[in-house]
Amino acid sequence: MSTSHKPPPPSNKKKFKFTDHSDSTRSFNIKGTTFRISNIFSPLGIVGKGSYGVVCAATDDLLGGRVAIKKIKPISGDSWDAKHVLRELRLMRQMEHHPNVISLLDLNIVEAMDELYIVMELMDSDLHKIIQSKQGLSTAHCQVLMKQVSANPLLTHS
Repeated sequence: MSTSHKPPPPSNKKKFKFTDHSDSTRSFNIKGTTFRISNIFSPLGIVGKGSYGVVCAATDDLLGGRVAIKKIKPISGDSWDAKHVLRELRLMRQMEHHPNVISLLDLNIVEAMDELYIVMELMDSDLHKIIQSKQGLSTAHCQVLMKQVSANPLLTHS
């Protein structure tokens, strides 16, 4: 879910060791996870882990700003996981102009490694964190979330 402010960058005190590749990508390791992404991104740190992916915050050195890069591996090893990833990508594409949903910026596949990288906006929180929080969601919280998701600026006329 989108908010009007960006989170502070994760600590970048640690220097990353890069391996440059001939295809304009570079590899680096963050807390035991190796990422191989375009050399226009500079890693900041891990921002989350899920059932099928690890998310790294990075700066976009070409366009400026911060992005989140989700690494999914393997992408072809399990049909159940592949269907969930495809569903996530389809939903992101369908809602790409929604002001309250993160935007999909880029996709990169490293076939030799069976990896998919999803580059998206970096937000200070996500719906999963809110739902899993120990703080209960009140009816008012649920109403606000539903109103933000159901607001579709493409259907409103000026």
